[in-house]
Parts: sequence; structure tokens; C-alpha cells
Amino acid sequence: MIRATLVAGLLLVVSAVSGSPYDSLLSVVGVAGQVDREALTQLSAAIHDSHFQEAEEKYDEVMALLEAGGDDGALAFWLSDYGVLLWRKGRFAGAERLQSRSLDLYASLADSLGMANCFNRIGLIHESRGDYQIALETYLKAEEIVGDDPSFLIKLYNNMAIVYDHQNLPAEGIRHYQKVIQLAEDVGQPVGAMFALGNIGGSYVELKMYDSAEYYLSRAQHIARQEGDRGMEANIMQARGTMNLDQGKLQAAYDYYTSAKSLNEELGDLYELSYNYQGLAAYYDRLGQQTGNTADFYKSLEYAKSLVELARQIDSDERLLYGYERLADIYAMLDDFENALYITQKHSQVKDSLFNERQSEQILDMKEKYETEQKEQQIRQLRLEQEVASLTRNGLVAFSVLAVAIGGLVISRQRLSMQARKKEKELAELQLAKAQSEVYLKEQELLTYAITIAQKNNLLHEVKELSRPVKNLDEANSKLKKISLDIENGRDLAKQWDEFRLRFEKIHHHFFEKLAEMAPSLTNTDMRICAYLKLGLTSKEIAGLQNVGVASVEVQRSRIRKKLGLEQDENLSSFLMGVS
Repeated sequence: MIRATLVAGLLLVVSAVSGSPYDSLLSVVGVAGQVDREALTQLSAAIHDSHFQEAEEKYDEVMALLEAGGDDGALAFWLSDYGVLLWRKGRFAGAERLQSRSLDLYASLADSLGMANCFNRIGLIHESRGDYQIALETYLKAEEIVGDDPSFLIKLYNNMAIVYDHQNLPAEGIRHYQKVIQLAEDVGQPVGAMFALGNIGGSYVELKMYDSAEYYLSRAQHIARQEGDRGMEANIMQARGTMNLDQGKLQAAYDYYTSAKSLNEELGDLYELSYNYQGLAAYYDRLGQQTGNTADFYKSLEYAKSLVELARQIDSDERLLYGYERLADIYAMLDDFENALYITQKHSQVKDSLFNERQSEQILDMKEKYETEQKEQQIRQLRLEQEVASLTRNGLVAFSVLAVAIGGLVISRQRLSMQARKKEKELAELQLAKAQSEVYLKEQELLTYAITIAQKNNLLHEVKELSRPVKNLDEANSKLKKISLDIENGRDLAKQWDEFRLRFEKIHHHFFEKLAEMAPSLTNTDMRICAYLKLGLTSKEIAGLQNVGVASVEVQRSRIRKKLGLEQDENLSSFLMGVS
């Protein structure tokens, strides 16, 4: 609390001290043009605790001061930290852009640890997007740069192991967790080893290798007790409770769950406490199925209700979804179908709301990403045009000089010819680059159009949901039905798809025609997916545009592969890139 108060005061000083803004910053965080990193760290901690919009404004304010001051190291630190804020809020494109700027600055300073840290954070951004292979490649760049810094490698290998877990490659994940354990033991960082041991234990639980899971979880719990980390100890006991429940060892599961619950209640950790309620609800459900005692199901119902109340308190839709799912199952088990139906409807409402929120974030992220790329590409194109013009002028001057020289000197025709061909080749390469740049810009405009279509349809869907009939108001119902019908008619997806297709074919001529020749059974939906893949979108980005889940896109991609007759090792995106 003392530190938080000090930092809040620091923020006030930054805003209140008279004189130039940068001098005000230096008067608090450093002197002689070099900003003190500890002061920046404290400043960052205070800003992270602010409301997101206010935090963004503060980060921008300090960033402007640092840009004016000339301390590139401090600016690189601030940009990367700002990127972390945007990443946590799901603003992935903006986060990646800031990390890339920070990376460039660290590179100019030859700061290998700073560069490695940026690569690690960029990897986290790709992991959050679901681009696991790109995340791993980025992590490997960090590993190559950082060398043998054990503290950094502990963090890095743990992140890599998590990605392997996401990819359902538990063996590779465990191998990297083992690296973390070895490094942590070598440098005397038991906490690093503790987390890796706990994660390995969790992996073995999922693999149903319970003896191995027990070995690693018990080691992790032992370190947690030694280090006095009661939160981690509670997490491990929760995992051991789930492991015992899976094996049908109900009493042991109950003991672990209740012990974890007691610890989290003492710590006031409501989020983790929700998992304890979840575990106990599952325990009493399993006990009721085993004994046939209705009282056990009602006990399960109580814990499920507690989970729902806690989820609302901590404002977690993900926890709320699980609580509703558990409640609906228990009501159905008790033959209370009216409440089961009601809770199922509540579950659907939260799920739809969460899906729309994530879709909006994805669309915003994509739009920000492509608008940024478009601006950067326009700058590159302008530079190319300037180089073409410069080269053309230089070529004319060179040929004029050569013509004069020919009048007085005997010059080898072969040499002159070679120089001319060299100039022609350079000019042709620049013109090709310019043409490719123009195609890229057109593709970005096409993606912007696709995003606009998705935003429009999403908005219409939300308005349509609001226009659902109200009970006992016949006249209002009639008007609302008409509004709903008008909106539905306005959602002319076929017309919008035709417009998108027309624009697409202006860039990639005869693409759809060639696909239809290869696989006549491809539908309009298939063609749309192929077009998005041709533009370089990921399954997650396509899901946002299509208003469907990522799994649905993966199923569609699988069907397209079969229709095109691709081999198992052929990549669909790569194949479509080659269709021209």
C-alpha cells in the first residue's frame, strides 16, 4: 500500500511540476537525460492499475516525453511495457506494433536481453491469437539471442511448454518443463522449478498417468510449503483433488478440495475459490451417482449456485458459463426440467454475449492490423516510386555522359551494353516491386471491405436480437416482427459476397474459375474461405469475419482439402497461394 501511494504521488508530480513536461519527468525519475528504470517501473505499475482508457492516455503522455528526451533505452522499455498492457486487453495488433518498435530500438543499442524480451512478448501475442507455430518460431529467436541467461530461459521455456500443451503435444511440453526444472535447480530458483513441476503434474493428469502426476504434484506442493506460497499450494491441492476424482477416490478428492477451499478463503482469492466450488460440485455429483442419495445432488446444486454467484462477483463470463452448465445438468438430474431449461437459456445468452464480444475484439484487432500495414506499405511504395524516378534520372545522365565520352574516346561496346542492361535490370526490379506493392495495397482494401461487411452483419444481428417480441403486446409484436423482417432482408449476404468476389477477381484474375475447374463441388462458402486464405488470414481471423467458431472454420478447411484432393502433408493455404 505504501508503494502504491508513493507511485500515485509520482504520477501527480509528473503532471503538476511547472516547466517543460520532459523536465518534470526528469525531476522525478532521473537526471542528465538518463531516465531511471526503477522509477519507470513504478510509474508503469501505477498506470496498469488504472482504468484501461486512462492507462492508455497516461502511457501515450509518458511515451511522448520519452521520445522528446532522447533516452532510447528508456523509450524501448516503455514501448514494450505499453505493449503488454494492450496485449492483456486483447489489442494484439497494437501490442505487436509497440513490441516491434521496442525491438528495433533495442537492436540499435545492441541490447540482446531487451531484444530477447521483445521476442518473448511477441510470442505471447501470437500464442493468444492461436498462431502457435509462429509463437514457437518467435520464442526460438529469443532463445538464439539471449544465450545462456538462466533466469530468462526459465521464463522462455515455460512459455514454449505452454504452447506445446495448446498443440496437444504433451511430451514436448513436458520436455521443456524439465529444462525449466534443471535450470531453476542450477541457479537456485525453487519457485521456477515449482511452477514447472506443477505443470508437468497437470499434463500427466490429462494423460491419465496418475503415478507420474502424483510424483510431480507432491514435489511442487513440497516446494510451495517451503517457500510459503499458499496460493500455489492451494492450486496444487485442487489439481490433486481432480486427479483423485478421476480415479474414483472420492474421499481423497473431497479432502484435497476442501483444503484448497480453506486456503483460498483465507487468501481472499475469489477466482481460485470458484474452481474449488466447481470441484466440490463435481464431487457431490459423482457421490450422488454412486450412492443414489438425492441429498448429494442437492449439495452439488448448492456449490454450483455458489460458483455462479462468485462468477458474477468477479465478473468472469468464463466461470459463469461453467456454473450454468453444471446447474443445468444437476437440475436435469433432479427432473426439474423447467429450471434446467431456464438455466440453459441463461447459459446461451452469456455464451452469445461472450462470442460477440470476442468477435468484436478480433475485428477491431484485424482492422487495426491491416490499417497499420496499409500505411506502412504506402510509405514503402512512395519510397519505391522515388527510387524509380531517381534511377531513371541517373540513367539518363549516365547515358549522356557516355555519349559524350564516345565522341572523344574509344569505349568498349560490350562494357556499355553491360552497363545499360544492368540499369535496365535494376529499373525492372524496382518496377516489379512497385507493382507488387500496389497489389498488396489492393488486398488490404479488400480486407477492409470484408471487415466492414462483418461489422455491418454483426450490428444487424444485435439489433435483430433486440427486436424479439414482447409478451402480451400484440401491436408492438407486429411492429417488431416487421423490423426484424426488414433487417433480415437488409442482410443481403449474397449481394455483398458478389461485390467482394468482383473486387477480389480484379486482383487475382480467374481465381474462382480455376478453383471451380479443380473441384466443381466447391460451394460459395468454400470459395469465400479459399479467398480469405489466399489473402493470408488465419482460421481465427476467418472465424471473426464469418461469425462462427474457429472449430467450424477448421471443419470447412478439412472439407475443402478433400474436395481439392490434397495430400495429407499438403498445406491448403500454400496450395491456394499458388493458384493464379
